[in-house]
Amino acid sequence: MHRFLASSSASSATTHLSYLRHNIGASLPGPAQALEVFDEMPPRDHVSWTSVIGASPPAQAVALFRQMLLAAVRVDGVVLVVLLRASAALRDVHLGSSLHATAARRGLLADVFVANSLVHMYSECLRLRSARKVFDSIAQKNIVSWNTMLTGLLHADRCAEALHLLQQHRHLLLHVADATTLAVLLQLCKKLARPLLCRSLHAYALRKLLLVASTPLLNALLDAYAKCGLLCHALALFRRMPLRDRNVVTWSTVIAACAGSGRPRDAVACFAAMREAGQRPNAITMLSLLEACGGRAMSRCAHGVALRCGLASDQEVGNALVDMYGKCGDLAGARRVFHAMPVRDVVSWNSMIGALGMNGRASDALALLGEMNVKPNGVTLLAVLSACAHGGLVQEGMACLESTASTTSTWGMELDEEHLSCVVDMLARAGHVEAAAKIAAGAAAWSAVLSGCRAKRNVHDLGREAARRVLELEPENSAGYLLATGVVDDDDGDVVAMRRTMRDRGVKVTGGYSMVHVAVGRHEEEHRFASWDARHPQRVQVYAMLHLLHRHMTPPPDHDL
Repeated sequence: MHRFLASSSASSATTHLSYLRHNIGASLPGPAQALEVFDEMPPRDHVSWTSVIGASPPAQAVALFRQMLLAAVRVDGVVLVVLLRASAALRDVHLGSSLHATAARRGLLADVFVANSLVHMYSECLRLRSARKVFDSIAQKNIVSWNTMLTGLLHADRCAEALHLLQQHRHLLLHVADATTLAVLLQLCKKLARPLLCRSLHAYALRKLLLVASTPLLNALLDAYAKCGLLCHALALFRRMPLRDRNVVTWSTVIAACAGSGRPRDAVACFAAMREAGQRPNAITMLSLLEACGGRAMSRCAHGVALRCGLASDQEVGNALVDMYGKCGDLAGARRVFHAMPVRDVVSWNSMIGALGMNGRASDALALLGEMNVKPNGVTLLAVLSACAHGGLVQEGMACLESTASTTSTWGMELDEEHLSCVVDMLARAGHVEAAAKIAAGAAAWSAVLSGCRAKRNVHDLGREAARRVLELEPENSAGYLLATGVVDDDDGDVVAMRRTMRDRGVKVTGGYSMVHVAVGRHEEEHRFASWDARHPQRVQVYAMLHLLHRHMTPPPDHDL
């Protein structure tokens, strides 16, 4: 048809026929062909210009619009909507503001489509005040207006303002809400952890029949329930979903929910059911599965699944595998994955350095830092400082810290409170509690000082000061009270007073425990150990070994750490 029109002598007779030619050209594989057809056209009207601008990439659309203005072609609301979409994609708020002024001069702000596009443009450019001003000026808001404004507030982390907007106009909004509105509001539930609102939205969706054949909305509801701490509701909804409606996002959401709620066995069982249902996992599924893996045997099984599914070469999956092997103490496995990665980004190096540090290989972690061929970041420094803290390499850790502050350093970063807390922990673990206290700031840093005071004698006053700081900064955290009982005087009644304070403030002690996985045949057994645990079947052997270790590790009375 295009060739026929191009060869026809009548093809340039009317603008209408030229517009037909252009629409055919705009449907060609790319914008270049559409522009080629457009260039061959006779005198063009605003419809032709609008069509070719709409078919072009954002930057090219802006350039064409400038040519359109030079040609003195009339600007209408349709072309403004197209250009506002382009300026939103380019995050060009200056262009968007100019288009806003053009719309105001031509009296187009009453057009709800133009106004909605302005709200979207300002939201994408993070100019929420301007977006809200335009939104409030819309006389007859449609559902797109509400969805655009709520989405903009949500993406800008203005969740409280979005919730206030919902509460102000909930009757009007819920009267016109569609599946997109509910998906946005469910995102709000996740960020604010509002389980009651989440259940209310679920009930509304059921009344309006919005969940029928709407898998994306069901997936959003599953994720919102899980993030709001209602895993039982998420699992109940998942079980009621027909198998044909469960896609890879559905399965990945449930696996991630189980893994993030401390139910790794359920996450693994869900993954097995996913495979039985014939659903192929993606990288997101693998990341959730790897989060649920704790022991070596389970970790190796997950690695095998990633290899069979062709996902082991994915950058994020490879980084997660290194981290997973490091957490379960399999440094050989972590090294194999790390060296097999085709491309290593900064997360890959950070994961490997962290794995070495948490397993007592501080020297190897520092050596790996020297081999790093990408620019390190703040997480890299945290991993190195943590490795030095656990390995007792104070001088090396301080040297690394000083190198980041050097004017010739390639790190290009500033230290924050988390880095200083790590330095304090490193000094306190090595017995330099006085030096650690001089730079301590924040609850984590003072907790490290307090922990160091418990292990060192003759620092009673500093210990009491550290305990006071910790309890002031985190009065609801039971860990600070437990640490403080080791440095206060029991004879003076301080421990009794501290326990009374805990009771008055409603602070509950959360019992800590250690967990190891012991291989038994082809399976692994999970063993948990709490302080003074008398229920473990091998408690006699465990306490005998602890007594032996303490006897060899305890320094003489006159030894100063």
